[in-house]
Amino acid sequence: MFENYDEETILNDMLSRVDDSLDKREGSVIYTALAPMAFEMSEFYAALDMILDESFADTASYYYLTKRCAERGIIPEQESKAVLKLEVEPVNSKITIGDIFALDEMTFTVASEIDRSKGYYRVECDTPGVVGNTALGNALPVETGDPLNDLESATITEVLIPGQDEEDEESLRIKYYESFQESAFGGNRKYYRDSVNSVEGVGSSKVFRKWDDGLDPEALRPPEAVSEWMKKRSKEIDGEKVYEWLENVYNAGKKNMLIAGGLIQIVILTSDYKVPSDDLVKKVQNFVDPQDNGSGDGIAAIGQVVNVMGASYKSINYELKLSYMHGYNFAMLKDSICNAIDEYHRELCIDWANSDYTIVRTAAILVKLLKIEGIADVLQIKINGEASSLNLDYYEIPERGEVNETA
Repeated sequence: MFENYDEETILNDMLSRVDDSLDKREGSVIYTALAPMAFEMSEFYAALDMILDESFADTASYYYLTKRCAERGIIPEQESKAVLKLEVEPVNSKITIGDIFALDEMTFTVASEIDRSKGYYRVECDTPGVVGNTALGNALPVETGDPLNDLESATITEVLIPGQDEEDEESLRIKYYESFQESAFGGNRKYYRDSVNSVEGVGSSKVFRKWDDGLDPEALRPPEAVSEWMKKRSKEIDGEKVYEWLENVYNAGKKNMLIAGGLIQIVILTSDYKVPSDDLVKKVQNFVDPQDNGSGDGIAAIGQVVNVMGASYKSINYELKLSYMHGYNFAMLKDSICNAIDEYHRELCIDWANSDYTIVRTAAILVKLLKIEGIADVLQIKINGEASSLNLDYYEIPERGEVNETA
């Protein structure tokens, strides 16, 4: 807005307002007096431009964007440390809480036991962020409470709760704009989704109203035919206990008491969009509804029973019929093909929470494959034996299985 108010423009404007009968040349008294003021005013206008940019979420830098988000109750996700599984051999090695192991130039501190009898322990990466999620392999003891002369091996085998980096500027900006589209309030879908996604290690979630065995809660409202049938019932016909039970259930149904609260199913992915460990699922369950009974001890509203589960992988096999450029064949390109499929699967996992069901599309795979140097054309794609797209269940994410070429 003030980009045209530079030093030269301001100085020329001021000089133009001085009578031409006076000496205004560079080096003159008037020029020398006005030049420093022009510079200071240009700095002032530049500061005004910056203030204007920082005033709006669309152009604000990270620091001022966090202040704008705070007005909407949005707190940036902070960086967190990865929690991993350590397995030691022999299992009776004297591992104590606080022992430190090293792997890939990072250190890991033993935080708790998983199962001492099996030699399983939880370790926390001392370096926060996603870097700790990749540290799998043989670890070396660095600092221990007891001598570990009997320790033969220590292996970090699994990420239990992924570490995450501090939320980036664009992700925070998207959250800010989304807060105007839908309000998190009193146990609605957005309330649960935002609350669960704020838990360290969780990347995305889906929230469903769910009843076991496929029961539709609307079916619990008694129709008119049931009302007519109830008029014919009595203690004499059904017995006192049975009739009282029928009457109580019927009246509760009429007053919509049977569909109040209900069961809520929350499905989660990790912060790196993978299937979560049991540790992370338990952590979220304790945060939302620790008793799993709607008691209101967690963030869940009283009367709402919330069950948290992790997404599961759906193994997807691909059969491809391809034509190649001169000098290429399937064996040469298989790694590139697998990488392209993995890239597409990751895109689906990142977008998983934005729709009820994920569709693995042959057309999307075709586009990915045609970008690979050496593939001239894609003649056919079969997904799990079918030459069509595959619909996944609401709790499933894709995982690459076998990738083969067909004649």
